[in-house]
Amino acid sequence: MHEVTVCDSLLDLAEETARKHNASCIKSIKIRVGEISGVVPELLQHAFDICSKERTMTNRARLIIQRVKPKALCKQCGTEFSPDDFVFICPGCGSPDTKLLQGDELVLDKLELEVEDV
Repeated sequence: MHEVTVCDSLLDLAEETARKHNASCIKSIKIRVGEISGVVPELLQHAFDICSKERTMTNRARLIIQRVKPKALCKQCGTEFSPDDFVFICPGCGSPDTKLLQGDELVLDKLELEVEDV
């Protein structure tokens, strides 16, 4: 389950960012997970529920996961489409010459922090 490794990296990044902003804790972490990123959102949530409790800054944080459907662009005719069953053939002209626009990302989108008074 590589989601545990992904979760640890996500928590490291979130904590590093929080420290740069003098935060005392992280309230929430919002991420975007593409459907073809190779990350299973349910497994990532489970890993987060366990791993975040072991850290001081994230022990009360919640994870918000936004799922991103794949979207592609045909390089021949310019049609944007959502591939069915991950078949990247343009429905407009039938060309296989396509480019993935979204759906494979794993992005830390937003942190909600509790900042210490200075």
